[in-house]
Amino acid sequence: MTARLSRRSGAPALALTVALLLTGCTGDAPEESSDGSSTSASQDPAADASDSPSGSGDEDTGSGDGESGDAAEGGSDDGGSDDEASDDGTEGGPALDERTTAGFSAIAISESEAGGSAYALESEDGGTWTVDVAVDGATVEVTVAADGTSVEGTSDGDLDAADTDAVDGAKVQMIEAVQRVLAEAGGSVAGVELETEDGGAAWAVTVLPGSGDATQEYRVDAGSGEVTED
Repeated sequence: MTARLSRRSGAPALALTVALLLTGCTGDAPEESSDGSSTSASQDPAADASDSPSGSGDEDTGSGDGESGDAAEGGSDDGGSDDEASDDGTEGGPALDERTTAGFSAIAISESEAGGSAYALESEDGGTWTVDVAVDGATVEVTVAADGTSVEGTSDGDLDAADTDAVDGAKVQMIEAVQRVLAEAGGSVAGVELETEDGGAAWAVTVLPGSGDATQEYRVDAGSGEVTED
């Protein structure tokens, strides 16, 4: 009887042990599933973070728009500077009138025609210009059309030694002498002649003022360029 009782009492103990083991196994499974869920949750912030570059791209786009606006404003400033540059007057003194421009052209074309240096300019009654050019100790008188663009005739003559030396020694040439006078007095050129006196040379420049018929006389030192009114 005792042996049979001991066998029966051992069976419940074995069943309890098996139940505890099964309970332990089932407890481990939720922990694994919990770990898996935490792992999946940790992946969500990464997915959210991947969306952040789109936001920063929007900010960059906005800053780009600002830069384009600044560039547009800069372009308008450049246009303003161009307008200011276009308002500048002619360089080197006042603008020449039509008469003086024609006289300068007559000087240039006469020197080219004769191959020397001009020392006298006169405006004739008929509107033509007469230019005296010193060439190798002689003189060539050149007649030029009123607009200064064409030669109408030439004639040769003699030039004395004093005048030749004055032309050769002049540091200030005819056109520069006229420019110096007009820069101070204005008006237009009517005539020019290189004169010698007391061992020196000066340009006698006749100017027709802007108003009235009376002319004004000026002298320009052929060496220093100093202008004085006669």
